[in-house]
Amino acid sequence: MKKLGQHFLKNSGVVKTIARSIDPKAGDIIIEIGPGHGELSAQLANRTDAFSVIEKDERLAEELRQRATREGWGIEVVSGDALEMLPAMIRKYTDARHGITFNDGNFPPKQSVATKYQPHAERRLLHATTTAPRASGHTLKIVGNIPYYITGHLLRIISELDCAPDLCVFLIQEEVAERIAAQPPRMNRLAASIQFWARPEIILHVPREDFAPPPNVDSAVIRLSRKTDVAPVGATEHEEETGGSRSPRRQPRASGQSHASDSRLYYATVRALFAQPRKTISNNIRAAIMISGKSDRRTPKETSAAALRDAIIDRFASIGIDSSLRPQNLTVEDIHAIAREFKDVLA
Repeated sequence: MKKLGQHFLKNSGVVKTIARSIDPKAGDIIIEIGPGHGELSAQLANRTDAFSVIEKDERLAEELRQRATREGWGIEVVSGDALEMLPAMIRKYTDARHGITFNDGNFPPKQSVATKYQPHAERRLLHATTTAPRASGHTLKIVGNIPYYITGHLLRIISELDCAPDLCVFLIQEEVAERIAAQPPRMNRLAASIQFWARPEIILHVPREDFAPPPNVDSAVIRLSRKTDVAPVGATEHEEETGGSRSPRRQPRASGQSHASDSRLYYATVRALFAQPRKTISNNIRAAIMISGKSDRRTPKETSAAALRDAIIDRFASIGIDSSLRPQNLTVEDIHAIAREFKDVLA
């Protein structure tokens, strides 16, 4: 319903594109957020090892349960808030993939299962290990037409899951999708955060006329493919920032430096670098050092402002990055390199 921020997709071609993008197959565990009337659910049912949907509107959830029963779908219909339910559901499926049963041993559900949200349900949020071992043959995927007002919160929750999904395909606001997929010179805090653990790709642009009721903005289908070569993901920052003007680029470095710093340090570095996007990265790092109160022999906070500035510039030079760049010009690899170089004063 519109009061819940839901705009129902009425273009069947887009529905089929989303279904193809999530690529359901045997061995998959798929969770759909906001199924609405079940247009996408119908494309995915009975094509995976386990399929669950989370619907906040109880009326729609009950309609979907009845349809699933009539059409013989193997589906779990969960009534509740996806922002509250998702962590516990991911935990449940993760345990099942490693031999721990649930629903009285019914995994995956062989018929429509009605489940309501319990406020005391486990919502354990651990730091996601995006390189955590997968049970043989099982792939975790999340898909959905996401209400605009929960997009940022949902992305943060997914990044904080104790077992990050292998693939996400979301229909979200076009502007947000473009920010997530941005590259230098349009890098931003949201993109830097998401691209730590996922590779984004915009699959399709969807005009507002394809929804009922139509929203005030256009949408896009974005695919987030889990990176397999990153450190565990910790608490993330998914906030939009404005970028600055273009700056000279640094010389390229060896790609082997990618994804080497740990997640907490990475996100602390993202916060520092994008705190004031129109300032240079050296100024932002200097401000972070002054606020944190941390220092070391290479960047002693107690020294003069000029000496601290010069020390920071020298440290950027030592890793081949131009200290006069704005954060919008940085790559994810750059941020990893900066995180490692300034670990002693940012961690």
